[in-house]
Amino acid sequence: MRSRRVFLCSFALAALCGAPATRAWNNTGHEIIANIAWQNLSPAAREKITALLHAHPDYAEYLSHSPDPANADLHAFELAATWPDWVRTPGRPQYRYNHPEWHFVDFPYSLPGLPDQPQPIADWKPGDNPINALQAHQKVLAVFQNQSLPDADRAIALCWIAHLDGDIHLPVHAASLFSPQFPAGDKGANSIRFTIHDPATGADRQSALHALWDEMLGNDQSEPVLHAEALRLMREHPASDMKDQLAQMDFTAWAKESFALAREHVYLNGTLQGADANAAQNKSLPAPPLPTGYMAQAMPIADQRAALAGYRLAAELEAAFSP
Repeated sequence: MRSRRVFLCSFALAALCGAPATRAWNNTGHEIIANIAWQNLSPAAREKITALLHAHPDYAEYLSHSPDPANADLHAFELAATWPDWVRTPGRPQYRYNHPEWHFVDFPYSLPGLPDQPQPIADWKPGDNPINALQAHQKVLAVFQNQSLPDADRAIALCWIAHLDGDIHLPVHAASLFSPQFPAGDKGANSIRFTIHDPATGADRQSALHALWDEMLGNDQSEPVLHAEALRLMREHPASDMKDQLAQMDFTAWAKESFALAREHVYLNGTLQGADANAAQNKSLPAPPLPTGYMAQAMPIADQRAALAGYRLAAELEAAFSP
């Protein structure tokens, strides 16, 4: 959409100012990915998803608020993809479902001359608590596929699958930079900050790089915009052009794709120079601006990954419903 292309930076930068560290697409991104998946699901799979979501313990409170009754099932699925972020609010009874460590996996990107960092543990054993997105995905997929479990449990697992499939396609969810500036890692680009000019206010603001990527698909959650953005991404990145990528249905492989993209397009092969969080808060040590053209090369990456996430989510759910 032309409006997104022209005004996205203004929307994103206005939202980023002072934003806390996060590890997820924003709600708009997750809902667009879910919308793409819905468009690529069979009617039979949609019916099964809808039936499961009606059994979700938070269906009445969170999933059933559709602005358009004719598209209530689609909207419930879109909101389901955001539910794992909704439960992160302390004080809610649903906070017991919060698992901050599930939303990401940090493959280390160590610059030359630094010691190698340990690789994340990918395998999960039943009964263990997952410690990263790779293990969490194995756990929730096993719950979702187990038809002997209560539908409420499987509905919660469905929300996590939709959310994790989106998260793992965002490059900053699969990498952490280790450098002389960040010897302990930059926490998935949450610790590296930049000064960004906000066209909406004319002011310069400082923001974490991770937050900038989170907002790459915009902030508008109105259903017409979500649907239009999903259609745009499918038009610009059709599934027919991604046959080789869609043949790859291994979640860990998806994470490694994101890591490779983070190395090249988030950190610019180690040449990106930002400020750490403490220095960025010190007016005597301002964070540098983003390199010229950074957003222009980042936005198409985010678009392509969102489209691919939607296609893969649909394929994964179809396969999970198959005997």
